[in-house]
Amino acid sequence: MFTPVESSFGAFLLHLSTTHLLLGNGRVLGASGVLGSAFWKPDGHNIPLLVGMGISALGAWYFDTWWKPSNAGAPEIFGGWTWVICGLLVGVGTKYSNGCTSGHMLCGIPLGRLRSVVAAITFSATCLVAATVVGAYTESPCGSTPCYTPTYPTPARVKQLIAITATAMAITRTSLPLLRKLPQRTAEIIASLWSGALFSLGLMIAGMTNPTKPLGFYSMITDGGKRWDPSFLMIPIFALLPNFLIWRRLVGRADAAPRGGWKTPTKKGIDFKLIAGSAVFGIGWGLLGVCPGPGIVGGFLGGWRGASWVFGFVLGRY
Repeated sequence: MFTPVESSFGAFLLHLSTTHLLLGNGRVLGASGVLGSAFWKPDGHNIPLLVGMGISALGAWYFDTWWKPSNAGAPEIFGGWTWVICGLLVGVGTKYSNGCTSGHMLCGIPLGRLRSVVAAITFSATCLVAATVVGAYTESPCGSTPCYTPTYPTPARVKQLIAITATAMAITRTSLPLLRKLPQRTAEIIASLWSGALFSLGLMIAGMTNPTKPLGFYSMITDGGKRWDPSFLMIPIFALLPNFLIWRRLVGRADAAPRGGWKTPTKKGIDFKLIAGSAVFGIGWGLLGVCPGPGIVGGFLGGWRGASWVFGFVLGRY
């Protein structure tokens, strides 16, 4: 079902997370690159990010929060092998396209990178096709009710969301000046830990760690549009747009640069690998509803399914 409030708050946390990492150590938060490189080339950037995401995910499980992820309703069209196969497709696709939804859409587009615009259009198109095919062989997760029907949180949950967001904003805002006073390596590790924890929390609160959410958005033509869940739209509105407005003013400025300088992507040009990789990634995403960010969270909390997806992804990145 459409969750406009929770998804909006979660999306804003994604904005805070990606902005904190960029201003804290000059890097973009690309989940596919983080997960792939953590296995083959672990370093002081990707490992703290994964640890931060894991702390947030395990905390949601330990405290039995309402935002802990669920694989209920995930379309296993290839049986249990679906998780390995889709992880493999996403791994191969992101390897050749050099990014996923976070790296290209959340971070690349706000930086004005044409490569990311082309990648996002490509993987969105193939994801739409794959999700439509899957929808023809699966039942609606919303039953007889149209998935675009909005559901709203209780007043108590709204207060909780406001408290979480206000706390995250305060920590993010106050920590950035403090990081400049620390040794560079220490500052980068802290920035990665906090950004990872906040990124994982944002994904879970937005509902994006539940495969039916992104699939619902790309099922806009399935069952006459009754399966369409607009929740994913909150991501570009409350994460991508704020990133665009803020980053365009700050990135590249010497007075805003972190101690290690800007380390944003520099690769230019549109080539076959970008298009083909993005297309393959979109297919893997659309068949199951799991992209790298939620895949990392699922690796901590998704049992054998989450572990299988991560295994397939890492194999695809090899």
